Amino acid sequence: HVLLSQAYFWDSLKLSLYVGLSTAVFALTFGVIPAWLTHFEKVPLSKEISLLQILPLALPLHMSTGIYLEILGWDLFSRKLILSVLMGASLAPFVFILFRLRLASLPSSIEALARQLGLQGLLKLQRVYLPLLTPILLFSFLLSFAGAIGDHGSSLLMKHKSNQ
Repeated sequence: HVLLSQAYFWDSLKLSLYVGLSTAVFALTFGVIPAWLTHFEKVPLSKEISLLQILPLALPLHMSTGIYLEILGWDLFSRKLILSVLMGASLAPFVFILFRLRLASLPSSIEALARQLGLQGLLKLQRVYLPLLTPILLFSFLLSFAGAIGDHGSSLLMKHKSNQ
């Protein structure tokens, strides 16, 4: 007896990959930008922003995503992009913490070095910071992707099992 039909398996796999990839992109966006702003820029209420950023860690991913969806009144499986945004928001605190820790570990002389080389703006980001931050960006992407795939894939299997 086969648990899953081949068509359902491949459809579920494609859907999970889509959700995983898009969730990882949103998690990076929602985690990296606030981490960068609260670390480098003089943002008002940056301590409060940091606290709000890690608040979703109090709930597991599937619970916080489910709460967002319940509040908005949407079906979990019908809106892939909305699900990805909400899962990305739920995973963003992990990205935020990892990215803030990496930014804090960078030597303060890097900014002075970039200034001495005459690098500013996007050029400074591209030539100085991006090479140093690429490993943590890749790790954060993979962590978010794996979290989304795990939660979404297992939910699809449970949904299929309950529909039989």
